[in-house]
Amino acid sequence: MARLPALALSLAALAYLALPAAAQPQLSVEMTTDRSELAVGETFVLQVRATVRGGRLERLDIPELSAFDVISQRSASPMQFGFGTGGAQQVTMSQTQSYRLRPLAAGTFTLKPARAVAGNARASSQPVTIVVTGGPAGASPGAAGAAPQTGASADVAGDGFQMDGEAFLRTTVDVTEPFVGQQVTATVYLYTRAPLRAAPTMVREAGVDGFWAQDLLPRDRSINAESQMVQGVAFRVYKLRRYALFPLREGELSVGAPEAVFTTGSAFGLFGRGGGELRRQGVPVAIRARPLPPPAPASAVVGDYRLDARLDRTAVRTGDAVTLTASVQARRGNVRDVRLTLPPIPGVRVLEPRTEDEIRHPGDVVGGTRRVEWLLVPEQPGRSELPRLTLQVFDAEAERYGEVRGPELALDVAGVATAPAPEPEPQPETRDESPAPGTLELGPIRRQAALTRRAPPFSATPLFWALLLGMPALFALGAGTQALRRRRRARGAGDEGKRVGTKLRRARDAISAGDARGFYGALAGALRAAVERSLGEPVGALTHDRLRAQLREQGMEEELVRRIIDELDGCDFARCSAAGGTADEMRQALARGEALVSRVSRFRRGGAPS
Repeated sequence: MARLPALALSLAALAYLALPAAAQPQLSVEMTTDRSELAVGETFVLQVRATVRGGRLERLDIPELSAFDVISQRSASPMQFGFGTGGAQQVTMSQTQSYRLRPLAAGTFTLKPARAVAGNARASSQPVTIVVTGGPAGASPGAAGAAPQTGASADVAGDGFQMDGEAFLRTTVDVTEPFVGQQVTATVYLYTRAPLRAAPTMVREAGVDGFWAQDLLPRDRSINAESQMVQGVAFRVYKLRRYALFPLREGELSVGAPEAVFTTGSAFGLFGRGGGELRRQGVPVAIRARPLPPPAPASAVVGDYRLDARLDRTAVRTGDAVTLTASVQARRGNVRDVRLTLPPIPGVRVLEPRTEDEIRHPGDVVGGTRRVEWLLVPEQPGRSELPRLTLQVFDAEAERYGEVRGPELALDVAGVATAPAPEPEPQPETRDESPAPGTLELGPIRRQAALTRRAPPFSATPLFWALLLGMPALFALGAGTQALRRRRRARGAGDEGKRVGTKLRRARDAISAGDARGFYGALAGALRAAVERSLGEPVGALTHDRLRAQLREQGMEEELVRRIIDELDGCDFARCSAAGGTADEMRQALARGEALVSRVSRFRRGGAPS
């Protein structure tokens, strides 16, 4: 019996020693891929799974994924219940993060281990190595200060950029010493580590003083990213602007430094590197425009041109008009520089010409057609040989001159010679018949009395009384019309207010339903409806740039204008994205939208608050 207390004491000690081990969570982390070798442009799935038994997972750290485009992401957190030693219930929790990735460049990429924390327990996975073949190699860093490469790097002659590890602007030109009138193609790129959340805002466009500029990018285009490695770092490259520039004068010119404001980070806040609003300024690119080599004809144009001419009729009568149309087609060149002159034609009167231009830029090479029409009025019968139209052309690549000539044309005129336009007849000389000083002037001799008025006064006519009595009625009608308009505007404002409230309710319902696209569409509609209510005019058909200008013209403060446009850009970007947003992100966007709607509702035209 004496042994029983000692045995009980030993068992209690063993239980005490075993308690911390039982309370310590069991944690493991595993990172796998469905393939470890692939080519640039292909995708693979990366899966990170953390499992904890007897505890709660507090944190799961994913390795850096900046060398890849994240196509999609999924998360799952299943739980399992069981019984441990002694029959105690034990919970096993796991969290799985799955990513579909696309490599940005070729090379060998080693992903660092994923790490997890659960209470006092910490665990790491094994590293994963991905081998990517094809495309530009990105495994080794580039030389310091080396220019980033683009798809058209062979066409880059002038390059202006200042390297920044997070984001920078870059301006390139394909010719740095063009002739006056020769095309120079300038492109503005934005390099960012993290993806854009919305279209950037150009605070300052690239300066083009001394050039005639033609925009080569469509206004309604989408901004897509290309992937490039710069000094061993993966960047997303966005083409913001592309111009065809034609120097207007010789000497030192410059494509000025652009400046842009943009917001980076994932549109849904999932995992983008960095993030927030950034502002970057570019670097100017110097250009030296050369004069055309002597002897330069006064009307020479630079490029590749064809010239054609025709008459709408070749046989007319004197006095009838005939149209001469010259068509100058440029496969390469600025047709606005074309100057055609028609020499005098004996026996034919030539009226002032009418000019029409059509600009085209297939493959970023500016060309087009200039049509010039003259009206010819023959005044003498016979056959009139029209002088051939000519155009002096300079080939900038071959650096030589040439001449383009139109066809020979003739006009057969029948009838008789038309008389020249009559000159105005001279006015007869007026005689001063005023009486001489000191003489008595007598009026005309009348044989009948004319003391009565020949016409009654205006006050005695019916029109006078109609106007006199009609003025009060017109005033009352105008006052009633203004009151009716005020009531209609008030009723319209009420309807607009209901429309704003309806769209905000739809946005809330979309959050509950998990419909991200429907939510962002309803939120953007509520913002536009609030703006329409304050401005008193529709804005649904306006682009964001035009809406920004309209709000500024009406006196809205710049900070509010920027927030409205940024929110609309974010809604459009999120609505058109292939991924969806979380409920928390949509609730945050709804809070921002409701605050903007409240501020916009207090704004009235001219900047005066209601």
